[in-house]
Amino acid sequence: MTLLVRTDADTAIGLGHFMRCLALAQSWKSGSTASDDSVPGDSQSPPAGQRVRRAIFAVGNGTPTDLIKRLTAEDIEVELIGLDSAGNSDARRTREIALSSEAAWCVLDGYHFDTNYQQAIAGNNTRWLVIDDLGSDSIVANAILNHNPYALRSMYSGVDNATCLLLGGCYTLLGKPFWQWRDYVKTISPAATRILVTMGGSDTPGMTERTVAALCAVRATKLSVTVILGSAYAHDETNLHDLVAGDGHIELSCLRNVVDMATLMAWADMAITATGSTCWEIAYMGLPALVIATARNQKHVARHLQSSAAARFVGWHDAIDEGDIAAAVEQLLANPDLRRRMSLAGRQTVPTVGNFNVVEALMRCDR
Repeated sequence: MTLLVRTDADTAIGLGHFMRCLALAQSWKSGSTASDDSVPGDSQSPPAGQRVRRAIFAVGNGTPTDLIKRLTAEDIEVELIGLDSAGNSDARRTREIALSSEAAWCVLDGYHFDTNYQQAIAGNNTRWLVIDDLGSDSIVANAILNHNPYALRSMYSGVDNATCLLLGGCYTLLGKPFWQWRDYVKTISPAATRILVTMGGSDTPGMTERTVAALCAVRATKLSVTVILGSAYAHDETNLHDLVAGDGHIELSCLRNVVDMATLMAWADMAITATGSTCWEIAYMGLPALVIATARNQKHVARHLQSSAAARFVGWHDAIDEGDIAAAVEQLLANPDLRRRMSLAGRQTVPTVGNFNVVEALMRCDR
């Protein structure tokens, strides 16, 4: 059985759509569903007797090379699509791949794949899953996945009644490194010193530099700071090291193209992150966090994290300064009870690896 994914990743779009589709493809290829006795580990092999499942990613020519290599390492096939990523030729080529591969399900993930695109690829007995975050009455698909914990049926009240709706935190997509942490309980240290900074795959607004500058102003004896830089990081890493040069209380480490984010989240006492899909990974790991909105389409994420007490929303990137970030960090570091409450609320917000629920639902919809 074949799963076809059409998504994109670059400096403008970011990596979030790509990474959550990769998580879904990993689960599809594992051959497991939520009904199975256990979630598989890192093995590429499906359970004994299970038919091998195939995954294909159709991605734009601008996709970072590191991500293409990641797909190849996962034994996922790659088809490159032309640069006009929402034009008729794109839709035609995607439909051709779907038909030639005899895909059981095809996944569409990206805000630029609008209703016109969806209509252009529909039909010919091909089943389409659209991954969405915002809600819409005009989506054309056999199934809609909104894996955000705030997702409600009312966000899709106008779609066809035959469309399968997969909504909420029980469907949250988490990559393979998170699968082995399902029984993990975060230990909250009275003296927090380890901070994880992750501002998305590209960080176009430059929040990584501003956050590191803010940490230099934090009143603490010693901080160990790990910064994650995505494949499409749009700035000079040297600037980060220059900021802490001569500052004896910060030990800075910058990592690129990280595969195992779960282990880093288990290491950290707190995180400072942009309000993207990484927030749900952080919540699943019970990691207390400060979140900063870097895109208007992430406002629902920020609001939900704040209202559920799983994180503190510091503000929009263009409405806060380094002093605001430093003050929020100092408050969280000094308050282990607050961090403990955030940790518990996070795991309640994202209680499970939802990929396998998605795969199981697609199998049901396909009958």
